[in-house]
Amino acid sequence: MGSHRVVVTDCYRTSVPPPEKVDDTVYRFTPCRDADVLIRGDELVVNGQSYGHIKPDDSILVDHSVVSVNKAE
Repeated sequence: MGSHRVVVTDCYRTSVPPPEKVDDTVYRFTPCRDADVLIRGDELVVNGQSYGHIKPDDSILVDHSVVSVNKAE
């Protein structure tokens, strides 16, 4: 999504819709009912909860509702 790699591990679908570019700085990825990932500018929001600011190229993992951000070097 943008410059971010997003992985959602708790989605058991055989076909997942691609991330959606909502606006110039807003991306949404909803691969299943349990995971709604929104990147608005530099803010990460998962399932309605803000996880703060992320930097370009940070990667995001949503693993059974646990959110991790791996900072880019």
